[in-house]
Amino acid sequence: MSPIDIQKKIFDHIKSTLPPYIALADEISSIFNISHDSAYRRLRGETLLSLGELQQVCHKYNISLDHFLNLQNGSVVFRATDVPTGNEGFLEYLKSVLAQMQFFNQFKSRELFYLCKDIPIFHFFHNREFAAFKSYFWMRSIINDTSVPEQFDISSGLYTKYFDIGQQIISEYNKLPSTELWNPESINSSFHQIEYYKEAGIFASSKDIETVYDSFEQVISHLQEQCKAGIKFFYGRPAPQQGFEFRFFVNELILGNNTIIAKTDDRVLTFITHWVLNFMGTTDQQYGEKVLSAFHSLANRSMLVSKVGEKERNRFFNRLREQVKYYRKRI
Repeated sequence: MSPIDIQKKIFDHIKSTLPPYIALADEISSIFNISHDSAYRRLRGETLLSLGELQQVCHKYNISLDHFLNLQNGSVVFRATDVPTGNEGFLEYLKSVLAQMQFFNQFKSRELFYLCKDIPIFHFFHNREFAAFKSYFWMRSIINDTSVPEQFDISSGLYTKYFDIGQQIISEYNKLPSTELWNPESINSSFHQIEYYKEAGIFASSKDIETVYDSFEQVISHLQEQCKAGIKFFYGRPAPQQGFEFRFFVNELILGNNTIIAKTDDRVLTFITHWVLNFMGTTDQQYGEKVLSAFHSLANRSMLVSKVGEKERNRFFNRLREQVKYYRKRI
């Protein structure tokens, strides 16, 4: 493959990452701070990219040259995104999730695939009380935000701003056709968090614990309603006649690892979470297609319970609700 062919592949990749309203020539001109004529010469292959320019585009777009050079060395380049620590770190994290959802929704063809180890963050913000508890947990125990109070008081208005942006995230997520693959144990981490805080005396009252479990059950029931309809919609509202597809699979044998795959137009983005909220992402197409193929293979060996499979759907969600009732009795 000639250097010009490699350069063309790199530009084709960059174009695939841009929203439809941004012209590739404008982007190249902006990145390198050059004129449009100079940008077009590079796009046409009349001027080869310098090593410095290659470094710029690789850094900005998380590009691995190995992929374009057809080097089969098995390496995949990921870009790590960590949750900001300290005060307001969680709010900044939620804003980044919202921006990512908005970016995905700019593409005409788009779909999200989620291999769940835990409940995806989108679902927590359907219920104000449960969103308050999860926000408190993430800020106190994961981000180490020193501004949070020593005890969790569910009636506090401190968590309203997180719920509000969470509602915006749901609004964007509801526009994104998606497939989630769950295991019955996907809800266990939330139980452990509630129980730990209960035993540590972090809840302001036993009534707050009851409210959190009640709200958890409401989150589960709303998820079941979305599965029944096969589309996503807000909690407390009737299912619309039309919406974006929501496919929900259950695999009782394999617990996922919170891998997220976004397919937009002709490209695949892959995200792997670590340390609860942090994640790493790659635009490596060979890796992304391999992970997506593995997801589909696992889905084919799982039970589809959205729109169809009423018996298995009811059995799965009743099992989750029984777990909530079990822990509620222990208060």
